[in-house]
Amino acid sequence: NPERADAWTGTLNATRPSPRCAQTNYLFFNNPAIEGSKDCLYLNIYVPVMDVLNNRCIQTETVMAGIHWGGFLAGGSDAGYLGPNYFMNRGVILVTFNYRLGIFGFLSTLDNAAPGNFGLKDQVMALKWIKQNIGSYGGNPEKVTIFGQSAGAASVHFHLVSKASNGEQFHNYVMQKIVL
Repeated sequence: NPERADAWTGTLNATRPSPRCAQTNYLFFNNPAIEGSKDCLYLNIYVPVMDVLNNRCIQTETVMAGIHWGGFLAGGSDAGYLGPNYFMNRGVILVTFNYRLGIFGFLSTLDNAAPGNFGLKDQVMALKWIKQNIGSYGGNPEKVTIFGQSAGAASVHFHLVSKASNGEQFHNYVMQKIVL
C-alpha cells in the first residue's frame, strides 16, 4: 500500500517535474529500456495566481485532478495534455500525479503476497491528499473534478464505482477516449 512521505524541513525544489514511475520504454522493441524510478509518488500542483507578497494563494473555486494515460504501463504526470498551459488562463488549479505502473502497480498473485491494484491505491491516496490539502493552495475541496483519457479515463471509471474512493474525494468527472 502507498505510504505518506516523511515530512521535510527547509525548501523543497519543485521547479522540475518529478520522476515518472518505473516503466519499460518500448521505443526500440528489440532492446526495451527501463526508465523512471520507484520513488515516484509525487503530485504537481499548478496555481494560476499567487499573492507573493503575503505568501498566500488567491482563492479559486475549481480544482482539476488529471490522471494520466498509458495503458497502466507507461506515462506520467508530466504528460503534455495534462500540462498547465491550458488551465492557468482559466482560474483553475490543476493537480497531476503519478501512480505505479506495470508489475509494480498491477501485478496480482491473487493472495496476500501481491494482492494487486497498488497503482489504483496510489490514485486513491493522491485524491485523498488533494481533498485534505487543496485549500492551502486556494482550491475548494468541494469542487474537485477528476479527469483522464484512455487508462486515465478507465481510472476515473474505477473511482466512480470503488468503495475505496467512495465519491468523497471528487465531485465531478470527465472521461475521454475510454475503452471498457
